[in-house]
Amino acid sequence: MNAGFAALEREVAARPHAFAGLGHASITAAVVWQFVQSQLAASVRAAEHSAPSALSARMEQLPVFLKYPPTGPGVQTVR
Repeated sequence: MNAGFAALEREVAARPHAFAGLGHASITAAVVWQFVQSQLAASVRAAEHSAPSALSARMEQLPVFLKYPPTGPGVQTVR
């Protein structure tokens, strides 16, 4: 997982335009990051992956993300 998020970190840095708006890349990255942080934060530390963490934080402030917060058994909201 850490290798995957390290790759995402590089991708966000190399192609910021792909993650700037409300597109597939930014939505997917934000949702996956939030889920991993809600379930495995001790294994995948936000301090080590600043780009996915910042991207997710930015996306989670958008009205559409606020309208549909993560819910379900075991899901802890990361805010």
